[in-house]
Amino acid sequence: MISLDQALDRLLHRRSYLEAFLAGRVSELGVSEADLRALRSIDPAQLQRTAERVRADVLHRKHRGSGGLLSLYARTIDTWRAAHPEDHELAELMSLFLESPAFDAYREHPHAGPGVCLEEAFFRFCDARKIGDGAILEAEFLTAMMKALVMSPRPDFALPAEVHAVPEGYFAVGERAGPTLYAAARGRLILGPITPFLADLLRAAEDPGEIARKHHVAMPVLRASLEHLAELGLGR
Repeated sequence: MISLDQALDRLLHRRSYLEAFLAGRVSELGVSEADLRALRSIDPAQLQRTAERVRADVLHRKHRGSGGLLSLYARTIDTWRAAHPEDHELAELMSLFLESPAFDAYREHPHAGPGVCLEEAFFRFCDARKIGDGAILEAEFLTAMMKALVMSPRPDFALPAEVHAVPEGYFAVGERAGPTLYAAARGRLILGPITPFLADLLRAAEDPGEIARKHHVAMPVLRASLEHLAELGLGR
């Protein structure tokens, strides 16, 4: 059995659960008789309207001043729209997202326990379903994360595995379109392509000299690279 609060949450977020409730398929709800009576006291039309508002809110809500999913993932969402012209309001896309394991990992409020942010949840969902171009999706995801970390340098969400913390900020290296730096350091957003040498220098725990030798980079170039990273706030 699930609690009444859990049932209400599922009614608002999971289309299949709401459909089962409205169709009277009680065995699929997993609630007690007392909780079922409480649920049946809710006006079905009002419940459906509320579920639609929740779905729209997830899509349009602004997050930490860095924009909502509609703007952060504009190119990926455009790809979905092109393939599903009937879903012009994105109701189908958001219904699938809200029922996905990726959304289950999301926590809207810190007091609900550790979890991923909505920006990461949407990326994991799209990546798992192969929605959009993989390189564009990665770029939108890592840009979104760095925008969030510029606005919230002490995040109340779990950092994605792709994001690394340094004393003065955070960085990630995208690989799907060639090594690309995404960083939030000293209150600034830093984006741009980098060389494989710089990518390894940022990520590796080994001695910088070893990395330079592997890439056949001269020591003066290594020193200049380390100084430049430190100037950006990405020194270790």
